[in-house]
Amino acid sequence: MQEKRERTVNAYSAKKTLTPFFPVTFPVGFGSSMFQTSGASCGVSNWTEAARLGTVPEATPVRSHWDNYEADLDLIQSTGAKQYRVSIEWSHIEPEQGRFDDDVIRQYHKIIDACIARGITPMLTLYHFNEPLWFTELKGFERERNIAHFIHYCSHVFALFSPKVKLWCTINEPAVQAFMGYFLGDFPPHKHDLQLTVTVLKNLLKAHVDVYSALKVLPEGDTAMIGIVHNVLRFKQLHKLDPIGCLITGTFTPITDDLVMSFFRTGTFKYKRVFFPNVQYRDERAPNANDFIGLNFYANPVVGFNRQNVYGPTCRTGQVMGDMFLPVDPAGFADALDRVAALQKPIHVTEIGVADASDKLRQSFLIEYFGVIKAKIESGMDIRSCMLWTTWDNYEWNQGHTKRFGFFDAHRKPRESVKMLKEMLGVAPDETKRHAQVSLV
Repeated sequence: MQEKRERTVNAYSAKKTLTPFFPVTFPVGFGSSMFQTSGASCGVSNWTEAARLGTVPEATPVRSHWDNYEADLDLIQSTGAKQYRVSIEWSHIEPEQGRFDDDVIRQYHKIIDACIARGITPMLTLYHFNEPLWFTELKGFERERNIAHFIHYCSHVFALFSPKVKLWCTINEPAVQAFMGYFLGDFPPHKHDLQLTVTVLKNLLKAHVDVYSALKVLPEGDTAMIGIVHNVLRFKQLHKLDPIGCLITGTFTPITDDLVMSFFRTGTFKYKRVFFPNVQYRDERAPNANDFIGLNFYANPVVGFNRQNVYGPTCRTGQVMGDMFLPVDPAGFADALDRVAALQKPIHVTEIGVADASDKLRQSFLIEYFGVIKAKIESGMDIRSCMLWTTWDNYEWNQGHTKRFGFFDAHRKPRESVKMLKEMLGVAPDETKRHAQVSLV
């Protein structure tokens, strides 16, 4: 498989003429969250409080995007990127309940204007794991009544920026937020409670529908494209007859994928297991509460007995693992696109990427995942854009600054994959270097 990947990369590098991988009208860009690129400058939040308590690493970046956005957007523009997904940090813009910070608002206006001036379409995410500490102290999305605070925040922000921004993501990866924060306990608030996990997920999905309904009736709402971002995350067992793997996949996958997909397909949220919590909710608005689906996909985690860690995350024969124990999985990506396409909404690929300090896997990843998108578009699937995670190395939540997802490093030094990306997006390469061979050993 590694030899196949090497041949794939070398064959692309050896092309005699430069042809953009996608039509010039198809936007490719980058995804980010402001907290991950700017750290504690984004206000007092559940994540800064967790860092203060020592339960997660500090988020201090090498260079703050918030303070250096002009140079960073120049960097993004230089790659040929035409779209940029970034989050509005709730903790930053509403540091106290009901009080919005005018200085922060002005800075966001500048960032949006700087994107537009460079021909980069901004896409704003309203909630990307990070939330104001005051909201957390109210028990956040554990309590349904707190959704009203989220609606107020989202409506205020939408009114501020919707004349300039037409692409809006409400909530990033609600299933991951619930699973990591309330089941595994790796994210704040570090709880291990299945009842709360399912309740929080239900409340996050309800919050999306409520926000969608509120924003669509505001000025500019009828022309805005508003959607949720879902990470299709389906756990797979390495060995078919493994009872432990069967238990893990049967417990995890309903939370990380099935409940979300069912809710937006049918309007029904139903988690019912023997000896487990029974949570049911019906919302007839749900199937029509997205103008698009934002798809995040990294891999379908594989679990089972293996030589690396006895029992845990691994990969199948022929797959190659990135640095976060996730295999590069183009077949899984194709399946994920098919799953969200069944919701019959346009698709924005809001995140694809690989943690790869070597940068060698990232280059074959580009060709394989872009190839999946191109094939799906040619088959008639309505995919509107693709955003890569991410421009430069940044804070990877409970992993801190240890994972390398960037096409550039944290100091903004380009990796070899930047050259390949520029070629694929039709940016004129350095002709003396474009035939360099890539080793994937």
